[in-house]
Amino acid sequence: MPRDAKPYAKDLGYVLLIASIYLATQIIGGVAAGIYFGAAHSADPAALDAFLSQSLAFITAASAAVALSIYWIMVRVQGESLWELCQFEPVSAVSGGAALLLGAGLCLLLTSLIDLLQLHQMFAQHMEMIKQMALQPGLLASLLTMGIAIPTVEEVAFRGIVMNRMSRNFSAAVVILVQSAVFGAVHLNILQGSYAFFGGILLGLCYLWSGSLWTPILIHVGLNATSIFRVHLLAEPVSPAIMLTIALPLTLAGMHHFCKLRQAQNAEGQKKQLAD
Repeated sequence: MPRDAKPYAKDLGYVLLIASIYLATQIIGGVAAGIYFGAAHSADPAALDAFLSQSLAFITAASAAVALSIYWIMVRVQGESLWELCQFEPVSAVSGGAALLLGAGLCLLLTSLIDLLQLHQMFAQHMEMIKQMALQPGLLASLLTMGIAIPTVEEVAFRGIVMNRMSRNFSAAVVILVQSAVFGAVHLNILQGSYAFFGGILLGLCYLWSGSLWTPILIHVGLNATSIFRVHLLAEPVSPAIMLTIALPLTLAGMHHFCKLRQAQNAEGQKKQLAD
């Protein structure tokens, strides 16, 4: 391998390691939970499936917490702070609110598109699994696990660590595309992986424009929390037209806010160049 290519290969290898750790902890967590249930209760497949369905949100969140601990150790061994590496810079109340509303808008937009394209019929088993993950633990537990814990760990891994690691040697465009592709791939499902890929692009852009990991975290939390509230509080399906009517203003308003932050960031950079 040419010497000049080694930093790039090393960064890509590191990205794959981050993704592999996330996947491995999820798989090991599921297997460990299944073994525990089989040893302590019953080996009946139907009972095991019911247990895993009821506990999936907790298993996923616990596995994500283990992955986060490993990431913290990895970054610490390299002499860096995970907090500083990921840029947990404070955000204004306006930016925080815009991020949550953008996430809510994206959730409703995605749901309406799935309904319009009738993808819920093609991926019925996956859609049912996601629904049960939100319903089984109860509203509060779902919000804490699927709504807050899991999005936070995923943003630390794929926007915080991956993007900052790659930005040392790759252009912003390559960084955005690679992290979103890896983020989509770890979902191991065509439907979820597809919207995770496009969502990863948006989350990565908003991270760059705001300069704080809190921005993609809040967008992701807003998206997941809206999905959870929708499953728990709406007994009957809402028409895609109504969801689009609500989703588009929220999404456009949120994107407008972060585009303004980008413009301000560019203007500040130009001022610094002129001063130098």
